Amino acid sequence: MKSPFGRGGLRFFLVLAGLFAGQSTYASIAAGVPLIVLGCFLHLWAKGCLHQNKVLTTVGPYAIVRHPFYLANSLVDGGLAVMSGWWVLWVFLPVWWLAVYLPVMRREELHLAALFPAASEEYRRRVPMFIPRRLPGKAELGGFSWRNRNVAQGCELPRILRFLAYPLLFYLVVQLRREGWLFLTNGYCLDLVVLSLLAGVYGASWMLASHLKFQRRLVPPLLSNAAGRMTMAVLFLAAIAVTTLMETELDWFVWPVGMALLSLAAIVHFRGGDTAALLAEGLVLVGAAILSELVWAAALPFLFYTVCLLDARLRPSDAVAVPITMSIRPATTRVFNLLLVASLLAVSAKEVFLDGLR
Repeated sequence: MKSPFGRGGLRFFLVLAGLFAGQSTYASIAAGVPLIVLGCFLHLWAKGCLHQNKVLTTVGPYAIVRHPFYLANSLVDGGLAVMSGWWVLWVFLPVWWLAVYLPVMRREELHLAALFPAASEEYRRRVPMFIPRRLPGKAELGGFSWRNRNVAQGCELPRILRFLAYPLLFYLVVQLRREGWLFLTNGYCLDLVVLSLLAGVYGASWMLASHLKFQRRLVPPLLSNAAGRMTMAVLFLAAIAVTTLMETELDWFVWPVGMALLSLAAIVHFRGGDTAALLAEGLVLVGAAILSELVWAAALPFLFYTVCLLDARLRPSDAVAVPITMSIRPATTRVFNLLLVASLLAVSAKEVFLDGLR
């Protein structure tokens, strides 16, 4: 059981309090989103500059505060409190937050002082602990790298995806309180779209975390080759072709976006490369789901091709758990063309035949 006086427990109980005891509104959610986005940006920036226990990091956000990572946490947690719309959290969160994080920051500074005595002392005199007094200069903006282990192999990107999903979660709770479970069946199915987007973001976060943690492929060999992916794609297209329930009916949105995705898929595919082919297949299916007015269904190919793209980044020697013999070669141009034609046929069948029968 998580403790409310631990770092992970603080946010866990903060979210619970905000969802079940808060008074969220559309305005409070909108007001909290900028804080969460800014916190995510600072989170990623700090982690991409940090090299734990190797050097004393003083560039990037570390040039303006000694603990930018925890400053980012405060922005995310503050955004959650704002989204809750509950004044009790606004009052007590600062005290609660400082009680949890101040001891952590002090312990880390003692650790750095032991590792880098001279540099740490000078750094503490020059840079404030938590509240910035200035922006970083041009000479201090370097240091970030996507190849930093904290970003490329750590849990930072999955964590940021979960942070960005919080506004969706609060929005759905507001809708549930106002309309009950019927909110999923409104005329345009926008709430169902939000629910599928939430599932997609959380699913992508979980799959990315598993990929980074275990460094092994997540898709079974039967589904990872071209034939397996093509079979799943045909089944998906058949399902959306015959489904007329829970349509969005936003023609002004679905046609431009859907056609744009299909066009982008063709451009990406013919650029060549394994990753490009996988991305193109996913774009085709997402575009077909949107064109068929089942925007919420786009979460399924999004999740599947997200994990396929992650798996494609692993070479056979990268699978450190159990060696896996599998083909991750993308579909040929012929298979891609068949998939594109099948998508257009599925959408046409839905529009011409099924909708004509209603």
